[in-house]
Amino acid sequence: MRLDIGFDGVLPGHMRHPARHTESINIWTCCAPEHVLFEHGNLSVSDLPHLYFTFSSLDVTAGKTYVVGRQSAGDAFLNQLLARYPQDKLHVLVSDPRDADYFRAEFHPSPSVTIRLFGSFVDENPAGVLFNSDPRLSRFAQVRQQQAKPAYAITGISHTLSIPEILDDVQHQTAAAMYPCDALICTSACGKKVITKRIGELGEQATSSIRYPVIPLGIDADSFAPDPEKRDRGRSLRRQLNIPDETVVMLYLGRFSEQDKFTQKPFFSSIQHAVRRYSGDALLLMVGTASSAAGLSTIETNAQTFAPDVPVLFLDSRDDPIRNHVRYAADIFVSLVDHIQETFGLTPLEAMAAGLPVVVTDWNGYSETVVDGKTGYKIKTYWPDEPVSHDGMPCGSYSQEDAADALLRLLEQPDLRASLGSEGIRHVKQCYDWDVVWPMYTQLFLEQYASVKLIRSAGESKSITPTPIDYRRLFSHYVSDSGA
Repeated sequence: MRLDIGFDGVLPGHMRHPARHTESINIWTCCAPEHVLFEHGNLSVSDLPHLYFTFSSLDVTAGKTYVVGRQSAGDAFLNQLLARYPQDKLHVLVSDPRDADYFRAEFHPSPSVTIRLFGSFVDENPAGVLFNSDPRLSRFAQVRQQQAKPAYAITGISHTLSIPEILDDVQHQTAAAMYPCDALICTSACGKKVITKRIGELGEQATSSIRYPVIPLGIDADSFAPDPEKRDRGRSLRRQLNIPDETVVMLYLGRFSEQDKFTQKPFFSSIQHAVRRYSGDALLLMVGTASSAAGLSTIETNAQTFAPDVPVLFLDSRDDPIRNHVRYAADIFVSLVDHIQETFGLTPLEAMAAGLPVVVTDWNGYSETVVDGKTGYKIKTYWPDEPVSHDGMPCGSYSQEDAADALLRLLEQPDLRASLGSEGIRHVKQCYDWDVVWPMYTQLFLEQYASVKLIRSAGESKSITPTPIDYRRLFSHYVSDSGA
């Protein structure tokens, strides 16, 4: 089945629009530590393989009342895919015909892009690379195994790794018929370490040759970079919220959830300790969504209980003007996550790209993206003696005093805020802009496709029983100086 898609020439959102068909693709290195490095060189777009992208409306933000990070990342990746990849080599695979209509309405692909049901993809047995938007790849290996002449590599990308189904599938992949041409992209070095630990638990059963390149999430840095228009909109938002010019605004942007984001008591207590020692006026903007009315009520109560001296405004991030302009109404970004659900974290990158100094926990992907003392401050983390958990998953801890000290330093020193903010803009542009990150994907796809011919047959899969999940052991390296 083939559905031809119309195109109105406009991509959704306010991103820059790189040329769809350029003469060459530049490959260069990313400066971020631990990320994969590729050699310099030029590649013609004609060298790129056919790419088969599995799509579900669950993977993007449109129409969602409660947005999670992987959906925001899904939007960004799709926009880049449609802007940068040769459209006559791009195929979108859906399991439900309704997702074809959804994709057409939300993303407006070129007429050259085909949308097909996954079943027809299997029947046609095309050559190229299949890209799945999550880490669960064993099911695709099973489908490929049934084909007489498998001619495509399988690729996935890790976001959340704490879900039992995903951790079990990582082990199932070692028993599935997978090859060196297959890859599970890790968005951070700490995420890769979770995966390798999980595979190592199988001992001698771990025989898979799948590769695990580290490619960070990317952002369109220029779309966040502050300019006079954005700053004017930020000042306008402050006026709407009745925030005086002299008030220093701290911003949290993300989900309001203890179950899969951050523990609220130490977060608000840290803010309280900083503001009580600050001689000027300060305010905390909490911008995000809660999964329920009860969840919103709980966090509002906790803010009053643990930060009684701090003016706190709660705003809904689903409001486009608020979400787009709030970074330019703020002076400091703060995110003290402590849950193992996080593997990368886009919001600090976006804040740095917008020129905000950041105060974050030295935890998971935040440890890799924020440069301590240069773009902000990382607060050391540790595992508490008394285990703290949400839904059976352990949470880290950090010094509230250290967090308060870092915030106070920024509250009191506008020149320091400006200096760290400027460095953050440069750092994100140099290391995490799509112009840097996207070539890593194309290089991987080329390397995978070059290895597809090494598949001699569909191979055989084995049966394994996943080992019990020990979250504390798997995620032990998330804290500072863990040595794990």
